[in-house]
Amino acid sequence: MRPTLLLLATSVATTALLPVAAHAGGGRNPFREPDESEFFAFDQKLVTVATRFAQSPKKAPNVVTVIDAQQIRERGYRTISDAFRDLPGAYVWTAQEGRKLVALRGVVSADNNKILLLVDGVPLYDGVYTHAWIDDYLPLHHVRQIELIEGPGSAIYGTNAFAGVINVVTWDGADLKGGKVRALVGSGDRVDIGVTAGDSGKVMGVPVEASVYGRVLSQDGLGIDVTPRGRRDVRGEDPKRGIAAGATVQIENLTARIQHIDYRHSYLTQEQDDLFDVFANDLDGFGLFYAATVVDVRYDIKPTPGLRISPRLTSQRHDNPGLYGFWSEGTDENGSIDTLDLTLVETDKATRLWSASVDAEARPHADHVLVGGIGFDQTTVLLLQDVAFENFSTEGEASAFRAPTGSHLRNGHAYAAHTWTIGPQAELTLGGRLDKRFPANETDDGTKDAFRLLVSPRVGLVLNPVPQVNAKVLYGRAFRHANVRETLVQSSPDADGFYPFSNGSLDLRPEQIDTVDVEVEASPVDGITLRGAGSFSTLTVEIDKVSPPNQYQNLPGALSLATGRAEIIGRYSILEARLAYAFTWGRYTNEGPYAGRQQYEMPPHMVKGHVTVRANDTWSATVLGEVYGSRPRTDWTPSSGLNDGAPFGLLHGTVYARNLGKQKNIGVQATIRNLLDTPYETAVYRDEVDRVVGDPAAPQPRYPEQHRGEGRSVLVGVEVGF
Repeated sequence: MRPTLLLLATSVATTALLPVAAHAGGGRNPFREPDESEFFAFDQKLVTVATRFAQSPKKAPNVVTVIDAQQIRERGYRTISDAFRDLPGAYVWTAQEGRKLVALRGVVSADNNKILLLVDGVPLYDGVYTHAWIDDYLPLHHVRQIELIEGPGSAIYGTNAFAGVINVVTWDGADLKGGKVRALVGSGDRVDIGVTAGDSGKVMGVPVEASVYGRVLSQDGLGIDVTPRGRRDVRGEDPKRGIAAGATVQIENLTARIQHIDYRHSYLTQEQDDLFDVFANDLDGFGLFYAATVVDVRYDIKPTPGLRISPRLTSQRHDNPGLYGFWSEGTDENGSIDTLDLTLVETDKATRLWSASVDAEARPHADHVLVGGIGFDQTTVLLLQDVAFENFSTEGEASAFRAPTGSHLRNGHAYAAHTWTIGPQAELTLGGRLDKRFPANETDDGTKDAFRLLVSPRVGLVLNPVPQVNAKVLYGRAFRHANVRETLVQSSPDADGFYPFSNGSLDLRPEQIDTVDVEVEASPVDGITLRGAGSFSTLTVEIDKVSPPNQYQNLPGALSLATGRAEIIGRYSILEARLAYAFTWGRYTNEGPYAGRQQYEMPPHMVKGHVTVRANDTWSATVLGEVYGSRPRTDWTPSSGLNDGAPFGLLHGTVYARNLGKQKNIGVQATIRNLLDTPYETAVYRDEVDRVVGDPAAPQPRYPEQHRGEGRSVLVGVEVGF
């Protein structure tokens, strides 16, 4: 521990010198302008997600992927999850509730809370599960680029920045200088219409910049098929609805953003054998509903050249109600059905998250960048309960699934990082972060494991010995705090000591992962780029449901994870091609309920790539491919005997044209996802496959064992600028 604390103390002490910084030029917008060491790289995209200041991906101390707006259209991405499908080492699957999950570097999660989603640098997740939304929840029409770092990010961003961080960067007024309308229609009666507009100028001599966006989504069918344990399902149905709107205003150094999202989709377990389930596929009355309102205000203070101090306030309100129902059958003494009872369950999950922070950036010299900050956040439970209504009764009965109204989770943090450009050939980043959860409720015991002080160190060395070679050696630690669901939802056990719902606990230590990364990129000849990368991680005190007694617990032992990647990118004339192979290995040590098992559902072998032909500045055609090897899961299902997932491969194709029309302001695209209509399946998360590991007599879960993947879908889009 001593080297870790020494490293952190050095970084904090360095950041304490921020006020004396006075060497560099005037203040910069960190989301647009590179530091002086980046002037040689203007032909590259710039990213802010790795260090909170703009860098080229080659110099960022992380394994970084950047996808810009043109690539989103050329490749026919509809959602962030489509972009993830293209990433070597990432595996996208579906939760039993219908939400998209991503397994990255062998790290899997039932609630997608081991990756952190940012929108313009602001974390966006619900207050109960801290779920990162990568499906239709967020629109892409107003996105300038998607930045993704693989590996730990807690040294900068704290909790949930566990296996990776996504930053969705939207268009601002200075970029737009006008607006555009985009309409996408296609299979399943999908209609997706979005508008974005913005401009910049001066009002009474004061610089002003503003942008707005809006989006409406509707889809009625032809989505994921579900086979609920061999019963007949409602095939081809994955209805969803969504609206989203947002605005950003920048007045000199003050930036204010507001965003509202309203989204709904159905459960994926509608069975033809159950008439009520067929009826419940109607989204007007049943399903899962999500509403989020996010307000973020930041003010950039520049007291001296080369120093920027940014106080920030953020508020998020999340309302996630739902309604589902099921029949229960009663039998007489002869075993014949004599009663049929209907139960409707109304779920309410409402939380408010607010945070206050002060971030700083200093450039005391052209070769040095220092960042640091402190902050505090609080999540408050406004309402969290399930209420059951029997046989159309108007009086409901609250279930054991609930958390006290007004209960809180409170956290504080401080971080610092120093990036030193040693010379044209090397750049060193040192830093770390302290995080502390504080007792916030009368019943909290401050000695519980949930309130431990956490240290997240970070070291990154970027080498550029010759212009054709770039190498990175990285180490980082990340953590994930137990969320509201895992801590505050607590009930009493039955006579057998079994909890009716997965019980939360303040005895949970935060999950922790330590990762070492190596990446080498070389361009031996013009037009050819070779990239190789590898990582090794150790995940400890993982949080999972354990049955019996059906309670969230820290797993003993550790999960060891190793990944490797080999990638080649070629560009010649009108042709661009990429081919990547990724290997992922994960196994639990010989302790705990998962002793010796290979990581669930994560394919050890993946091949991904694309070929793009750009005939000119107008027309392009792209074919994407993804191939997955067998997915381990047999030894996770002793009760049901679920086989390892069969290998499968998918092809997708897009034709895209831009700069059409007299004013060159029209773009069109035609996309076919799953071009060959290949059948494939993914499994639900491991804790829903067998509720009681190793007990064949245990009751089976009510969720299906496998989801059928999306079949062929066609999407046509038109975008018009104004």
